[in-house]
Amino acid sequence: MWNASVDQIIEIVNLYGIKGIELWDQQFETRNYQVKEYTKVAEQYGIDTIVHSKSWDLNFASLNKSIRQASVEEIKKSIILAEAVRATEVTVHPPRETFSGNKEYYYDIAYTSLREIYEFARLKGVEVSLEIMEKKTNELVTTDEELKVMVRDLYKEMTYTIDVAHCSSEEEFWRYFNRVENVSKIHISNKKGKKLHTKLSEGDFNFKDLILKLRQHKIPLVIEGYDGGNDFGVLKDNLEFMKKIGGIK
Repeated sequence: MWNASVDQIIEIVNLYGIKGIELWDQQFETRNYQVKEYTKVAEQYGIDTIVHSKSWDLNFASLNKSIRQASVEEIKKSIILAEAVRATEVTVHPPRETFSGNKEYYYDIAYTSLREIYEFARLKGVEVSLEIMEKKTNELVTTDEELKVMVRDLYKEMTYTIDVAHCSSEEEFWRYFNRVENVSKIHISNKKGKKLHTKLSEGDFNFKDLILKLRQHKIPLVIEGYDGGNDFGVLKDNLEFMKKIGGIK
């Protein structure tokens, strides 16, 4: 709901009986939301909150030291926001290679930055949930194996987010789900071939069956997508689909 006010977001949440919100820090900052305003209505309506850290233009494994440091600092700001809005965790995107050719080198840089992020979050009482990314050139974490290579001894200290649209198939999704420890939530959206984050009702995955399977595990499902309109038609279509299949009451 990129163009929405806090009140408009809360209105949708209440209308559909949604339990929580994953706030995107980039939107929070860009739209100049206020912490006091958000926490007041979140407490009033009993809304659970997760924060998705900034990710656009960031790369905490960048070869460029200044970009790397700036990326870590921006993620720390997202952690500070999470603490301020009483969020249980902050979702963090893994970094990328600046250019392909020496992944081990970038894993070393990524781990050092991640250790700093993790230690900062621990001081703030906020969980870090690292997300497994789509299979794009230079991404460092696109499988559960790559995740473990990067996080090393932090593996059992953090939680993890699996995004259905980042998976090549439902079989791959379940493989990650069953092999990754401490999965804190699932991002749900569909995909059409290489086009990611389409409506739940439109794409390669059969969400009518998948949602019912996921509900058995009692893990938070976060409907993900970008809705840049003013009528929030994409989100409403997703929520109506969820109601129809019994994903929400």
